[in-house]
Amino acid sequence: MMNLFFAVLVAAFLSVPAALAQPQGQAVPPISAADAKKFVGTNAVVVGQVAEVNQTEKVIRLNFGQKFPQQDFTAVVFAKNFGAFTNLATLGGKTVEISGKVEDYRGHPQIILHTKGQLRVLDAAPTTPAAK
Repeated sequence: MMNLFFAVLVAAFLSVPAALAQPQGQAVPPISAADAKKFVGTNAVVVGQVAEVNQTEKVIRLNFGQKFPQQDFTAVVFAKNFGAFTNLATLGGKTVEISGKVEDYRGHPQIILHTKGQLRVLDAAPTTPAAK
């Protein structure tokens, strides 16, 4: 009986997520799109420049760093969530912040976006030189 109790206690202790090590209310430090592959399986905030916006009937992909198939990271929106996002097609060249669980998809890191709160535009428009 004591061995069973001990085994359950150890199992419960080992199952405590690593996220609990982060103090409550403290922001997760952002990572670059190029570093996202190091954080597969964890919640992260990924910051980078959108190199390409690719849309089909079923999915919208924001590829970061470089265009497909050389992208560093991808933010994915499936058709059922299209209505939660507006103007995704205008994000090319802009720096954005994506938050969520980093997953591996065919060797590339990605975060699936379900709500608009997972995406934040950090610069509203690409910078252009001032006219003379």
